[in-house]
Amino acid sequence: MPRPFALAAALLAAAFAPAGPTLAAGEARVVILKPAKGALLLGPTEIEIRIDGVDPAAVEEVTLLLDRRPLARLAEPPWRATIEAGDEIARRQVDVVVRLTGGRELKTSQVYEPGAGVQEIDVRLINVSFTAVDRRDRIVTDLAADEVQVRDQGKLVPFERFRRAGPPLDVALVFDTSNSMQGERLADAQRAALAFLDALPPQDQVVVLDFGEDVRISAPLSSNREAARGAVKAFNASGGTALYDAVYEAARALASGRSDARRVMVVLSDGRDEASSGLEPGSFHTLEEAIRQAHLKDAALFTLGIGSALKRDTDFTGRMTTEEVLTRLARSTGGRYLPVERSRSLADAYRDVLEELRQRYDLAFTPAPRKPGESWRTIEVTTTRPDVTLRAREGYYVR
Repeated sequence: MPRPFALAAALLAAAFAPAGPTLAAGEARVVILKPAKGALLLGPTEIEIRIDGVDPAAVEEVTLLLDRRPLARLAEPPWRATIEAGDEIARRQVDVVVRLTGGRELKTSQVYEPGAGVQEIDVRLINVSFTAVDRRDRIVTDLAADEVQVRDQGKLVPFERFRRAGPPLDVALVFDTSNSMQGERLADAQRAALAFLDALPPQDQVVVLDFGEDVRISAPLSSNREAARGAVKAFNASGGTALYDAVYEAARALASGRSDARRVMVVLSDGRDEASSGLEPGSFHTLEEAIRQAHLKDAALFTLGIGSALKRDTDFTGRMTTEEVLTRLARSTGGRYLPVERSRSLADAYRDVLEELRQRYDLAFTPAPRKPGESWRTIEVTTTRPDVTLRAREGYYVR
């Protein structure tokens, strides 16, 4: 039988003990169960953790991070979530932060290195973003996965993911600020672009590039709309037209963004690229190099061409008009070319692009292993629904 003094002390301690859950006996730690060590993080990836030595009621929130970027927050067991790891084979890091009552935190991390020899096989997911339209070119918004088919090199293939307007956007706004854009044309383009920026959801990121004979990143990729707006307002027109370099650099800028975002370029131009003409300053890269870079970075191009001269002006080879160039950039990557006769109509064109981006579908599939000497594969995305066509990329480069 406890002595009176000991009993009183125990009762007093209990009265002043902090309310709420307490840590269980044993060492408090976080263990990453999935992905397993040595796993290759690609596409939809399940992360599962175990929390040892802690009363579950003491856990306020669990944050899962990939490459130091928060992708999921959990408030109750089971402690697992599926995140989008993207399609690049690279060193990845998963971090877990467990916040407990009272402000205490538990943390752990796991680094995943690509395995030896993995670079010899193309195991990335091929992402395909597409738009469905009816016979009147009206956007169709209710397609189901079982109505869509993908053919890789003519062979029907299954796809692992299908969703509509799911992930956020990383957008490259690319502006022709060559000498021919001076005056009202540039002012109209600036007003239209500012309205486009204002209409983008806050989770979307934007990088702004402008080009004359050189390409400049006027505002880096971020969700900072004021920086993007300031860059657009500061445009000045001068110099030649390095269109292909601009597309090439925009693709590279988008590659630094989020692995789970849809990558889009909105490219505005009013003239031909003088590349390799030897007469006027233009691009160092060719049209084919620009298209390849966009494909490698999974970026869809929406091209806006101003003025009727685009139908007449040809590149330095004389084989393609500027309108054909802009159409090819868009069609190859699964975007769309929008001709704009007068610059005052640019606001409508940008609204059309934004509306289409909101209604796009996404799917992804795993390609077959690369064959020796193979570099390009064609893909075809179709639907079984009558009188509906899909605008999707024409293929992908095998790596």
